[in-house]
Amino acid sequence: MIEEIIKQITPDIKALIFDLDGTLADTIPLHLQAWQEAGSQLGFHVTKEMILDHSGTPTIKVAEILGKEYHWTIDPETITEAKLANYKRIKIKHGKVQPIQPILKIAHQYRGKLPMGVGTGSTRSGALKSLEDIEAVDLFDIIVTASDVQNPKPHPETFMRSAQYFGFQPEECMVLEDGAAGIKAAKEGGFKLIDIREYL
Repeated sequence: MIEEIIKQITPDIKALIFDLDGTLADTIPLHLQAWQEAGSQLGFHVTKEMILDHSGTPTIKVAEILGKEYHWTIDPETITEAKLANYKRIKIKHGKVQPIQPILKIAHQYRGKLPMGVGTGSTRSGALKSLEDIEAVDLFDIIVTASDVQNPKPHPETFMRSAQYFGFQPEECMVLEDGAAGIKAAKEGGFKLIDIREYL
């Protein structure tokens, strides 16, 4: 499986940009549980599909989108606070986030060979904690989070910031991503893309 991904990292690729949640770190089940508990607490129904359709988008944006779509009467800020509090509690109980080993191995393999960045819809504090858990902070030249951009995923700005930092055009950078929002962002930004869901 790693070999199939590496085949796509052709010599014209000058940098790699990794998503974090669901790509490098196995956090998606924790986020889903936090969302479903927020729904139970606040009186609205949340399904796995609803959240996965917006995977990679910051919590506040997901709350705004789903609130409008499903006519939730709770304001997005309250939903966001509940979800983030749940995630923090679940994370403490769960312990260290586990790495998604095949993708982390690719990052290790290209360390020192290509510039590498992380582009995530998480907050900076949350992203750094997950990267610490999987012992990967030092692998990356730049970490771009939802805290660092005006327009988070599915807008391409998260990935564009990394490309600009490296001094490369989007088509010279390969994005490794599992989330619907990140895949849309990479495509709209003109990046090369590996949808890791096809391999995991």
